[in-house]
Amino acid sequence: MIAELKGIISPDTCNLEAYLPADPGNFSLLLQVMVGLKNQDGHESFDITVCTPIWLNSILESDGAMVGQHFLFVRQYDYPLIVDKIRRFLSHCSGDCWSAVAEKVSHLGHWEFDAYVLTDEK
Repeated sequence: MIAELKGIISPDTCNLEAYLPADPGNFSLLLQVMVGLKNQDGHESFDITVCTPIWLNSILESDGAMVGQHFLFVRQYDYPLIVDKIRRFLSHCSGDCWSAVAEKVSHLGHWEFDAYVLTDEK
């Protein structure tokens, strides 16, 4: 089983292809990447913050430190490049079952079910 990109949305903009940050070289944008198994229906959400090193540096200058995970760094906003990088990452995410695949995908983005624990209800 291998991961496949099913879609990308953002709560920060309704049209990612037409989106243009005020400064394309200094921005941060949350992406919700829908990923499922190749050639199968269904998907789950993984959150990725896409940002530039200049944006990161501005945070470090004002706060002095930042804890980070699930970031994709780019030099400037380039939607096709971002999608291509995500697709290439996903092409290396495979496993015997969805949870094994999703665990690998979760290195790129925060998985919506990352801390989900099944309980035995009686």
